[in-house]
Amino acid sequence: MKIEILKSVVEQYWNLNISQLVELNLGADPNAQTFSAVNGQQKLFIKTRTANTPVSNPITNWLWEQGIKEVISALNDNQGLPQQLIHNHYVSVYPFVSGKNGYEQPTTKSHWKQLGKAISQLHQLNPDSCPIKIKELGFSDFYPKKLENILNTLDDLVLKNNIEKKLINLFKKHKNLLTVMIQDCLTLSNYYQEKNPQTVLCHSDLHAGNLLFNDDQQLFIVDWDELKLAPKEKDLMFPGGAQGYQGLSPEEEVACFFSTYNDEDIDHQLIKYYRTARIIEDLAIDSEQILIKKYEENSEQTLTYIENNFKSEGTIERAGYSLVIES
Repeated sequence: MKIEILKSVVEQYWNLNISQLVELNLGADPNAQTFSAVNGQQKLFIKTRTANTPVSNPITNWLWEQGIKEVISALNDNQGLPQQLIHNHYVSVYPFVSGKNGYEQPTTKSHWKQLGKAISQLHQLNPDSCPIKIKELGFSDFYPKKLENILNTLDDLVLKNNIEKKLINLFKKHKNLLTVMIQDCLTLSNYYQEKNPQTVLCHSDLHAGNLLFNDDQQLFIVDWDELKLAPKEKDLMFPGGAQGYQGLSPEEEVACFFSTYNDEDIDHQLIKYYRTARIIEDLAIDSEQILIKKYEENSEQTLTYIENNFKSEGTIERAGYSLVIES
């Protein structure tokens, strides 16, 4: 959405006088735009999403009402609504929380305990009382098959730059490991599809970028657009999973989180599945972006994201796999 149109919409529906509106480069979601805005002495955060994608603001307001205070509620407009649908885009306005995310500052034991308590509360909520219908997250073979196809065509690719060469050499070096991970993912996907485990409301994307700490070190969980009905292990894969957090060891993250989560009935094999499936999805998406040059200006950073999975104590090792150097 163009800034001029967005400014007009926000001023009309939220009765604001916007003196400054600046687009922010946050996240990698092509369906969303984020902005900072100034209304008098008040600083605001504005988010737009295309109409065919899920929006989180009715959910965050509802979560706040249910007692989960680690969310940032949207501001209601002059019709009492938390969003407006304009020009095929949902528009939401939030208070601007000044702070840093989990990539930018170390987390503490207190943060992980607070997160464990908040996620425990989330998992105990009744999905039927949610203000919008939440989709169930199934078990899919889409990304394992996509990554498998990329691995099977490594020798056929015409490489045009050094970034592509580094990517292909990395995949060739670890092809046996990646093949095992793909097969494990497919096997476990079929197993859990038949088992049909119980589902709860899950944030489903609790990486370091989605935890925000304000200047008083209060924790906020952001980006609720991917809220899903899924087994609780979908969220429980993140503590100790090498998801970009700093400050504590993986073991300390797990210990502090589960000290307040209050549920000992955990399927650790399902956690392994979700960690493996996420790695495979990220590798498939990121490598395809490099090879088809979809976001060529970001290809060097994308390669770094891919390489980080293969580091010692990175996501692959934390999913339970051994990184063996293969000739």
